[in-house]
Amino acid sequence: MRETSSAANMSGVRVAALERDNKAASDGYKEQTDATDGSSGQLMASATSAREALEAAKKWADDAERSVAVLSRLSETIAKIASSIETIGRRTKLLSLNAAIEAGRSGSEGMAFGQIALEFKNLAADTSKVATTIGSQLYDVRHQTGEIVDAVNMISSLIDEAAIQISSVHETLKIEDQGSGPDAKLEF
Repeated sequence: MRETSSAANMSGVRVAALERDNKAASDGYKEQTDATDGSSGQLMASATSAREALEAAKKWADDAERSVAVLSRLSETIAKIASSIETIGRRTKLLSLNAAIEAGRSGSEGMAFGQIALEFKNLAADTSKVATTIGSQLYDVRHQTGEIVDAVNMISSLIDEAAIQISSVHETLKIEDQGSGPDAKLEF
């Protein structure tokens, strides 16, 4: 009988130890689940915040793209103005040549006319320099505008890709969050 009592006592001790271990494991699981739920919530909030930031960045990139389009149209207008200035310069140069010819024909009486012809020639040269400077600057503006367009397009593309990735993370977190609630089933 003593052996039976001793065996029952040992079994009781083992059962108590198993219950204690089971309770400890259950408490540990609950703490881990609570920590995971908190982390999941933080990740979800971060993903949502990142998506909102990307949406704002996309808006700014779209605004920049529209501004560059306006800049491009203004460049075209400036190019037309520069072309008009160049045409005026050529006509002024031709006018100065005609005035110089007439001044030469008039002899000493045409000296004043010769002075006017010289002023027209100088004006034509200055006009030509200005038109060349505007053309050069306009070329630089167009080149930089093209660089900006390329950069904005690349930024928009990267924003779109990042938004897709963040949406994927967001959806994964939503699915995981639904699967770790109080009614979730545990598999061992």
